[in-house]
Amino acid sequence: MTVASLVNFHNLNLPSMMPKEIKLPSILPEYSSSVKRNLSRLVIFFTKLKYDVQLDHFNHYFELCNKLIELFQNDDLLPPYIECDLKETLFYCDALTPDKRIEYIDSFLTRSHDLVIHKNRIFEQNYYIKCVNKVIEDCKSDFDQKKWYLLSYKNQDSFDKLLLGHDNEITHDVFNFLGNFISIPRNKFTETIIMIYQKMVHSFQFENPISVSIFSILYIRAIFSSALRKSPEYFFPKDFENEGERNLLETVRQKLTIQDLSPPKDLLPENIQSSDLVFNVFKEIDCFVEIGKMINFMNFYSNPFDMLNEITNSLHLIECYVSNKIPNEGGSVLPFETVFSLFFGSLLTSDLIEIKSLVQFLEDFTPKSRISPSFEYSRMTFTALYKQINTFAKNLK
Repeated sequence: MTVASLVNFHNLNLPSMMPKEIKLPSILPEYSSSVKRNLSRLVIFFTKLKYDVQLDHFNHYFELCNKLIELFQNDDLLPPYIECDLKETLFYCDALTPDKRIEYIDSFLTRSHDLVIHKNRIFEQNYYIKCVNKVIEDCKSDFDQKKWYLLSYKNQDSFDKLLLGHDNEITHDVFNFLGNFISIPRNKFTETIIMIYQKMVHSFQFENPISVSIFSILYIRAIFSSALRKSPEYFFPKDFENEGERNLLETVRQKLTIQDLSPPKDLLPENIQSSDLVFNVFKEIDCFVEIGKMINFMNFYSNPFDMLNEITNSLHLIECYVSNKIPNEGGSVLPFETVFSLFFGSLLTSDLIEIKSLVQFLEDFTPKSRISPSFEYSRMTFTALYKQINTFAKNLK
C-alpha cells in the first residue's frame, strides 16, 4: 500500500460512501390511514437506523484512512524495526462494502412492511364484514317472512357502496364480472352472478336464513343495477321495442271485448255487456287500476326478482278481489282461467306500450332453478299473457 494510492482512495473513492441526508420514502396513497401510521413508524425507525449504521461505517474508515496517511507520511511515528504488511485490495474492498447490518435492516423492514399490510388486510376485511352485517340487520324490520322477500330499498344505497365501492378479496370477483359481463350470453348472466354470490356468502358467516336471504336480494339488486347502467342495451335491446310490438297492445286495448276475453261476469259490475271493451270496463274498477299501476312499476326495476315480486303481488290482489266478491271462493284455489283473465284486463289499464322486452328480460335473466314456486308461477303467467296478446291481436285485425 502506497501513500499515494491511500490518499487517492481517501479523496476520490471514500466520499461516495458518505450516507446522504435522510429522505423518508413515501407511503403509497392506496393504503388506509391505519396502515400509513404503522408503516410510517416502521419506515422512520429503520431508515434512521440504516443511516446511523452507514454513517458509523463511513466514519470508521474515514478516520482509519486519516490515521494511516498520517502514519505513512510521518517517519517519526514508525519505529524502524516494525514491519507493516497491509493488504491493500482487501482494505479497499472492506471500506467500500456496505455494513452487513444494512442487509438485515432492509430484510426486516420488508418483512415488517408485509406483516403490517397483512394485518391491515385482515382488519379491513373484518371491518367490511361488520359493516355489511350492520346493513343486513337494518333491513330485517322490512323483511316480509310470509313472502320471504325484502320489500324496502331504503338500505340499498348503503349496501351498493359496500359491495361496489371496495375491491377487496371478498368482492374482487364482482369487479371482474362487471368489467366483462357484456361478453357473457344473456341467459348465463344470472347463473354467473349466483356462482359469485355462493362464493362470497361464506365470508360473512350469517347466523340465520333471513340474513342470507336479505343479502342475496341486496346483492342481486346491486349487480343488476350497476350492470344496467353500464350497458342498457344488453338487457333491453332496441329491436324489442319496435312499432309492431307497440301496435299489438294498442290493438287489443281498442278492440278486445268482454266476450273475447270471457272473464267471470259475477266478478264484474252487473251492467256490463258482452260487447263492451275490456279496457273500458277494467279501467273503472279500482282494484284492476291499482294492478295496472303495479305493472307500470315493472319498468322501473332493474332485476327479474323485483319484477316477479310485483307480478306476484298483483296476482295476490286479484285473489283478494275475488274473495271479497265471492266469499265462498276465498279459501279455495282459484282456477287459472279466472286469475289470468282478470290479470289480462288489468294489464290493459297500465301505461305499458309493449311487454315483449319485459317478457324476454324475465325469460333470459330469471334463474332456471332456485326461485320460489310463486315467482315461477308469476313468470309463466306473464309469458302466457304476452302470447295471448299476440293471439288476440292477430284475430282482431
